Amino acid sequence: MCGRYALPEDPDRVGLFFDASTRIVDAVPPNFNVSPTQTIYVVDEMTDERLVRNVAWGLVPRWAKDSSRAASLINARSESIAEKPSFREPFVQSRCLIPALGWYEWNRPEDGSKIPYFIFQPNQDFTVMAGILEAWKNPETGQWLRTAAVVTCDASKSMEHIHDRMPVLVEKADWSTWLKGTPEAASALFMKEHEISSHRVSLQVNSSRNNGRELIEAVA
Repeated sequence: MCGRYALPEDPDRVGLFFDASTRIVDAVPPNFNVSPTQTIYVVDEMTDERLVRNVAWGLVPRWAKDSSRAASLINARSESIAEKPSFREPFVQSRCLIPALGWYEWNRPEDGSKIPYFIFQPNQDFTVMAGILEAWKNPETGQWLRTAAVVTCDASKSMEHIHDRMPVLVEKADWSTWLKGTPEAASALFMKEHEISSHRVSLQVNSSRNNGRELIEAVA
């Protein structure tokens, strides 16, 4: 599960980090508590160029009658991505990279409380999550909506104590494999282990209305 994360603050830095030749982005206010259906950055190679673009988080299948289920399709399980009707075509044809400062997860002790953690890859500018893209045409307006979902897998050993699921992470050496490789080559990335760091953060992150860099900072 990946239900909240922190967005990079500067799309130009995203472009430089991924060596993207074109940036099709609108200005997005700093968002350290991204929630489903909000605007995010993705990187793709749908053309011969590597692009940074804005999309909505929450996949709307191209055959959907409306966009009402977008918030429930923010994640695509790696174990079933090749079979699920909503995900199998994007997995084959339109994979993307989703840059983040890191993501949030909640540990649930036996006392029933929810303890939020910020999880990230240390020693690099961004944490890079595997994603899939879709384009949906509104049958009433004729307008196109681009959406994305984060691909998830079983948690790495370093974060099993927090949660049993996590985003599939993609290292720089594997960017091209995820973006343009065969489904078989892309699937091999699901099993990779990664260096991951985490720390407890403020309970303020529990509300999607709260925002600000202080949400990602460690608390005692």
